Amino acid sequence: MAKICPNCKTKNPNKSEFCQSCGQDLGSVTVKRGFNPLIPIIIIIIVALPLFFIWTFFISPSMNDNYLDENGINGTAEILDAEQTQTYVNNNPEIKFTLLVSIPGREPYKANYTTVVPYINLAQVQPGAKYYVLVDPKNPQNLKFA
Repeated sequence: MAKICPNCKTKNPNKSEFCQSCGQDLGSVTVKRGFNPLIPIIIIIIVALPLFFIWTFFISPSMNDNYLDENGINGTAEILDAEQTQTYVNNNPEIKFTLLVSIPGREPYKANYTTVVPYINLAQVQPGAKYYVLVDPKNPQNLKFA
C-alpha cells in the first residue's frame, strides 16, 4: 500500500504526510491498495482443480468412443421400460431405457440409458428384450449396447 503524490506521481509510504520527492502535502490523498496476485491464483486453484478431476475421471473417459470397447465389462441388460424423449436425430426418435443390468460377480442393478433408435429397430427394443452390453468399470451407469 502506498500514497501516490498527485503532483509528481511518486509512491510514498502510506503514513507519509508529505511527498518524499516534491514535498507536496499528502494529507488528503487516500492510500492506494496494491494488487495481490495470490488471490486470482487461489481462485483458479479452487475452481480448476475440482473441474480437472471431474473431467479426468468422469467426463473424458465416457467421451472416448473406444473406451468402453477397450475397457468395458461384458454383461447383459433386460429392457424394463422404454419411453420416447421427444428428441429426434435424422428423424429417428431418441429413447430413454430403464435397464436391469447383470455383470458377472455383481448384483443386478437398474440403469438408465438414452440413445437414438432407428424406426426400423423400434420393434426390437421393447420391454423384456435382452441385449449384451459393455459397462464402464469405473461408473456402472455408463454403458452401451454391444
